[in-house]
Amino acid sequence: MKIKLALINLSLIIFVIGLFSAVGIGMQSGAVIVLVSSALILAVYVIQIIQSIGQDRLWRVRNLLYTLAIPVLAVIFIHGFGVSIDMPLLGNVPSFSSAYLASGLLLVSLFLAGSIRAVSKLDNRKKRLLLITIFSIASGVSALGLFGMAGIVPFSGWVITYSLLFLALSYLIFFVTMVFSSTKENKAESLVLVILSGAMTFFLMARIYFPHMLPLGFASAIITFGFVPALILPLSISYTNKFHFFTVFVLYFLLLDVYFIHYDRNFSYLVDVGVNGCVGYEDATAYPINSDPGIAMEELLKEPTANELNAILTEWREKDFTPSQIQTEFSEVRPNGDSLKVVSHLVNGRKHYGLIRIPKGVNISQAPILLGLMGGGTGIDVLKTSDLDRLSSGKCRALLDNYISIMPSFRGNIVRGEGFCFRSEGYAGDVWMGAAEDAVAFLEAVKLMYNKPTNVKTLAMGTSRGATVALIIGGLTNKSDYIIATSTHTKFLDRYVVDNEIVGNSYSRAFYTPKASPEEIRKRLITSSPYYFLNNLPAFELHQGTEDQKTTIWHARALEKRLSEIGRNDSTNHVYIYDGKGHAYDDDNIVCASLRRFLKE
Repeated sequence: MKIKLALINLSLIIFVIGLFSAVGIGMQSGAVIVLVSSALILAVYVIQIIQSIGQDRLWRVRNLLYTLAIPVLAVIFIHGFGVSIDMPLLGNVPSFSSAYLASGLLLVSLFLAGSIRAVSKLDNRKKRLLLITIFSIASGVSALGLFGMAGIVPFSGWVITYSLLFLALSYLIFFVTMVFSSTKENKAESLVLVILSGAMTFFLMARIYFPHMLPLGFASAIITFGFVPALILPLSISYTNKFHFFTVFVLYFLLLDVYFIHYDRNFSYLVDVGVNGCVGYEDATAYPINSDPGIAMEELLKEPTANELNAILTEWREKDFTPSQIQTEFSEVRPNGDSLKVVSHLVNGRKHYGLIRIPKGVNISQAPILLGLMGGGTGIDVLKTSDLDRLSSGKCRALLDNYISIMPSFRGNIVRGEGFCFRSEGYAGDVWMGAAEDAVAFLEAVKLMYNKPTNVKTLAMGTSRGATVALIIGGLTNKSDYIIATSTHTKFLDRYVVDNEIVGNSYSRAFYTPKASPEEIRKRLITSSPYYFLNNLPAFELHQGTEDQKTTIWHARALEKRLSEIGRNDSTNHVYIYDGKGHAYDDDNIVCASLRRFLKE
């Protein structure tokens, strides 16, 4: 039994090493190490099956637990590795949210079943019942936390962490009593477990109550994810002979750590900035999340008046986007001769960054600007140099050599590449209205840097959040001449969006925060809804898949209906609907043709 546990411990350590390798060294190195850890886990399972066949005990409870653990470990390992390389390996799989919740509940059930089985051989019936009660309470609280995170019940996911603290503290008390009441044989084991359960208790208390004790970085992440598998678990396996339920708890803790890895601030920091830190990371703005708009939803979401729309248009026409304190923070010439720059400038007194690519041999004075706008959400998003090259598909990537390609890092977001990392100041949750302001400000900074005229030909293109930002810019300013929008939101003042779409869960962060008057919150919603400013849009094209779950077909249909109502059914706009396609899908041939046509106009 101890050999199997040792192999599981080793596999978990190797898996954690694989995650950090993926972050610090590269995806391929991390993948190889993660696969080795997965192979070890499978080896334990195969050994158990072979032994069971030999003993004719294939259907024992232990084997059932091993069998159920396999899909849970698969989801946890794949999801954890996906987080480490910042790619949703499972996130785009249909019904992943349900599978993720199911695997979490199964993990809780395995903990409960494994713990009960581990105490079944204890001699003292009262102690057995006490421990089973403790297991059951902690499991029930964890299940409520999982349902709460899924939005099914009104509970916070934090209760899961408190359930772990409850377990560690309960074990500490239990083993202290055992030191004074056990036989000499059990007393030594109990004493070791007092130390280990005490260490787990203080470790959990530090994580809950002093999360900023250590500065964000590689060392902090190593301690967070390495302390238990490298020290607590091997000692527990080595010294536990009777109280195996503590080892079950430690394994449960480790698997929950990986299950929730995308919520861990230390690991998220490493994924975002790498192992070398990031300039300005702590300078971004954070606000307490406001969940109350201060007005009834019916009033908040009612159609805007002509006065409200005119006020917004006037405000944006009078906005001063004049750039200031423009600086080149990083510059390199790529092996192919292209020039890459990271440029900083001030937006309303806050420092922002953006990427610029100047293709080799391009005529800077005559080249149009391609304003690329990245997708993302209300958290921290990372703009990478590779995003500049992915503005078009491989079919027509050569067309980008005729543009000055630029991409702003929106407020609170990061721009990162080989040898540099910068974070723009501001509130990352201001994902539409604020992002549109940032994009226009960066565009004006680039024009000034390269002595481009105010009316330089500019094509704005983006996907998801970036698509909406492109349409906002087109509707409220005269800064773009053509727009390519893929998978976009168009209207936020609608109860359907709040109640039925993923984005409905983001209203608190995106619109209600920072706390403001109901009138100001309504202005944020209206300004972020290009649906109301279609009359002012330049020529544009919109691409939308019918099976998109993030930016649903509802938005494209609403836009089509609005275009018909205002009588804009001409060749200046095209809405392309793709049956059966999901998020971020477009027709490469159409997009390439548009990029090519814009160069000739």
